[in-house]
Amino acid sequence: MQPFSIRCYGDCDGQRVRELYTAGVWEHFPRARRHLLGQWWVWVAVGLVLGLLLALPLPPVLALGLGAVLLATVHQLLRHVWSSLINQNLRADLLDPASHYLGREGGCFWVAECQGQVVGTVGVVPSNASPAELELKRLNVAITHRRRGIAKALCRTVLAFAHTSGFTAVVLSTSLIQTEAQHLYLKMGFQPTSTVLPPNLLAKLTNYTIHRYRLTLAGEFRSLDPKYPLGINAVKQSSGGSQPDPDPDPAPGAAAAPATPKWGWQRHREQQQQQQQHREQRQWHRTGSELSKEQGAELSRERAPGVS
Repeated sequence: MQPFSIRCYGDCDGQRVRELYTAGVWEHFPRARRHLLGQWWVWVAVGLVLGLLLALPLPPVLALGLGAVLLATVHQLLRHVWSSLINQNLRADLLDPASHYLGREGGCFWVAECQGQVVGTVGVVPSNASPAELELKRLNVAITHRRRGIAKALCRTVLAFAHTSGFTAVVLSTSLIQTEAQHLYLKMGFQPTSTVLPPNLLAKLTNYTIHRYRLTLAGEFRSLDPKYPLGINAVKQSSGGSQPDPDPDPAPGAAAAPATPKWGWQRHREQQQQQQQHREQRQWHRTGSELSKEQGAELSRERAPGVS
């Protein structure tokens, strides 16, 4: 199993994030279509239309052909509605995740990376219902990298972030056809709170419900993974090396500086600076290695017998 890492969103990730979201939503289209066909009034309407076509003075084959054309038209209409929903959600926040998530106080956006490719995403913003709650959004993992613990790791990242940022709970919403996501949230400790209908006519006609979940953060956050009992901070400290005292004693007579929470864009900027420093260090080591090779080759030519 190939290792993966979770990092803050970068500007170069935008196109891949949108591709992952679009592909993930299109995966649910067959389920949405089956849910629509499961409504009683749909079959009543289909029966009425077919009965009307057969009652017309037309050959039965032609009538059935017209019925097939009508069903194909309905199918294309459903695809158009689904595509419009995707475009609407993309315009809502994924055309510019850095501004919508990282540029807001209490917001952040992460990507899971495997072998240099973004394979998972998740974002958080303060909930509209309560500023003390954090809303989890856009959790998605590429179909080629599922069942590797990436979704759970992204959820743990959100929970640790919510705890360290001072939020009291994490909330989220998912549709009735996303059964795998519902099972994941239940395993992570989320509890269902309500079921609502979106404010549009098609959702009401098809009974396309939205399920809301909530996880209350205890006074002392504990990750569900026993290897990382304190969340992200424990992962960083267990990686080895000396760690500075997170709460050093202040100097005599000095007032303790209050802790200032960092916004998502501040973390994003720090991460970009660290990446730039790493690139400069790799370039410096590469340059030094090339110089060492050139010096070694020159020394070998000087020592070789018969070479002037």
